[in-house]
Amino acid sequence: MKKTIIIAWCVLSVFLAAACKNGWEIPSGTADTVASSATADTTASAQSTESTSTPEQEEPYKKIACATVSAFREVCFCVSNSRTQIYIMFPAHWTLEESDKGYNILQASKVIGSVTASAPVESEELETVYSRELAMSSVRITSRIHCAVSEGEEMYIRTISYRYKDAEDNSRTITVTMPYQQIDDDAVWKMMVKTKNYTNTDPKMGVLTLADNRRSILILGNSFVGTSRIGSIFQKMCGTSLQVEAQSRGYARVTTYVQDAYVMNRIRSGDYAAVILCGLYDSGSVASLEHMVNACASSDTKLALFPAHNENASMIATARAMYPAVTFLDWKGEIESLINKGIDQTHFCIADSHKHSTPLAGYVGAHMIYRAIFGKVPAETTYSEVPQQAIGLLVEYPLTGSVSFSKPNATYPLKAD
Repeated sequence: MKKTIIIAWCVLSVFLAAACKNGWEIPSGTADTVASSATADTTASAQSTESTSTPEQEEPYKKIACATVSAFREVCFCVSNSRTQIYIMFPAHWTLEESDKGYNILQASKVIGSVTASAPVESEELETVYSRELAMSSVRITSRIHCAVSEGEEMYIRTISYRYKDAEDNSRTITVTMPYQQIDDDAVWKMMVKTKNYTNTDPKMGVLTLADNRRSILILGNSFVGTSRIGSIFQKMCGTSLQVEAQSRGYARVTTYVQDAYVMNRIRSGDYAAVILCGLYDSGSVASLEHMVNACASSDTKLALFPAHNENASMIATARAMYPAVTFLDWKGEIESLINKGIDQTHFCIADSHKHSTPLAGYVGAHMIYRAIFGKVPAETTYSEVPQQAIGLLVEYPLTGSVSFSKPNATYPLKAD
C-alpha cells in the first residue's frame, strides 16, 4: 500500500515533486489525535460556497479518519518585497522548514506538507472532489480535496489557497498542501475563517524631494502642531540643512491660512521650498484648498497634505480625490497604525478635551516629513521635547520608517513564482 501511495504521488508532476523529493510522511487511515488545549473559536463575517463532484454517499474519503487538531498558533506569511502579510492559524504541532519552493511542513521532524507562494498545480492525474470558497474582506480562501489514483488505489490531498492583492497591487496566492488525513475538517475551517491580512505602512521615502535651493519649510496647523512640538523636533532632525517654520493657531484650518494675505503672499513669492498643510475639518476647508494648491504651483513650492490626528476622515478623502497629484503624508493614519500595533493611545494623545497630540506624535510626524524630503530616516539623536524612553516604544519604526505588524518569530517570507 505504501509503495502504491508513493507512486501515486510521483505521477502528479510538479505538484507532488516536493513530496517525493522531501519524503512526505503519508499517514495511515487511522487518525492521530493531537493532545492540546482547546482554542476558542470566533464567528467571522464571510461568504462561503461549497461544492462536491459526487453525491456525499459516494465520497470514499469521508470514510477516512483524520487527525483532530485543537491547538493553533498564528503564523504570518509574506511574499518577498511585499508590505502585505497574511496571518494564518496554523496547527501548533506543525513546524516550518525552509525549502527551495517555500517551506516544508514538519510534524515530529517528518515532512508532511508544504507552503508555497503559488496556486495549486493542476494535473490530469488529479481530480478535485471537493471545493469550498470563503471571502474574508480582501482575501479569498479556497479549500480543496484532490484525489489521485494509481494501480487502483486512491489517495487524497488537501490544499488551502489564500488569494489577495498586496499593497503594490500584485495578485498573490499562498497555498498550503498536505495529505488529507493530517488535519480534520473543523481545523481546516479554522485555518480559513481566522485568516487576517495586514499591510505595513509605506515609509514614502523621497516623495517630497525639494526641487531648488530654497531651504525653508512651512508647517501650517492648529494647536495639534503646537502641543506635538513637531516644528522644533523636525528642526533638530534637519540640523542646519533646512529652516523650519511652524504655525499653530488655535482652531485653525485650511481656510484660516488661505484668508491670511501675508502667509499666502510669502508662499506665492517662493519663500518656502515646501508647505506642510494641516486643517481639513469641513467642506469649506476642502473648497479653500484650491487657493493653496494654486499659490504653491505659481511659485513652484511643493505642497503636502498632512492631516492632524483629529481631522475629519471624509474631508481628507474628498480632498485627496480632488487633488490626487498633491503629496499626501498621513500623519493621522501613522499615529493610528502605531496605536493599532499595540502602543497605548495615551502615548500619542494628551488627556484633555481635544486629545491633543503629544511630542511622541510630533516625533512620528517629523519623521514622516524628513523621510519624504530626504529619502531616508533621520540620524539617531536626542530631543528635549520627547524622552528617549518614549521613542523606544516605537521599536523598529525610527530605523525603518514603517509600522510593521509582523510578530517576532512568526513571519515567514516566501519567494514569488
